[in-house]
Amino acid sequence: MFQFIETLFNRFLRLERWSRDEKDIFVVRVSDSVSGLLYDQVNDRVLLIRQGRAPMVRDDNPDGHITELIAGRFDVSLGARALFVKEALEEAGVTLREEDVVLLNNGNPLAVSPGVLTERAYLAFAIIIPAMIDDLGDTGRGCADEGEDIERVWMDADHFCNTIHGDLRVFTLALYLRLLRETIP
Repeated sequence: MFQFIETLFNRFLRLERWSRDEKDIFVVRVSDSVSGLLYDQVNDRVLLIRQGRAPMVRDDNPDGHITELIAGRFDVSLGARALFVKEALEEAGVTLREEDVVLLNNGNPLAVSPGVLTERAYLAFAIIIPAMIDDLGDTGRGCADEGEDIERVWMDADHFCNTIHGDLRVFTLALYLRLLRETIP
């Protein structure tokens, strides 16, 4: 049986020490998230974002930049669709309505790394048209009070669907887009 022992750290995330059969287990508690992909069907391209992330700093990536999905954490009281709408505008300058957003897995969140993290992620997808995209440029996006400096990144849909991805969420949405494009006239 699992037994809570103590909280070791408590800020943006909470690190807890638990015990099971007298062996320590560490649990990272973080809020759930939504990650999503925007598909510009008119131009057959996807919209991703690029930003520096401290956990991505390595010898081969000293600035920690990573190209990733639009995403946000449930640190506000919004549903998954509403949070994705908020993040799409904030991070990518795209105006969506909740009804534009499709949630994969019948709207159920998926465990990100159940061996250590409590986070569950909703996967979102939306088809966009050029009129939904602001013309303020591709750089200097994000929420300044969160220290974000985000760049929009456009990628050809064929390239995106056929690229090897290192993130399970991106891989899943690439497969979804590939299947969708096969069914769209």
